[in-house]
Amino acid sequence: MIGLVYLIFWIITLINAIQSSFVEDNMKLIWVLIILFSSPIGAVIYWLVAPGQKKKHFKPLN
Repeated sequence: MIGLVYLIFWIITLINAIQSSFVEDNMKLIWVLIILFSSPIGAVIYWLVAPGQKKKHFKPLN
């Protein structure tokens, strides 16, 4: 059961990393590699560190 929960968490993390826009161009590739090769801690590190590296998308109020 724990393995299934981790697998779902890992897949969601990988999809989020692939769909995200990062400030630096190579960060998407770096994060995907970290998630793939340093499981399970790579997914946890992604959710702690990556939000600060993503582009902020907002529309001005005009």
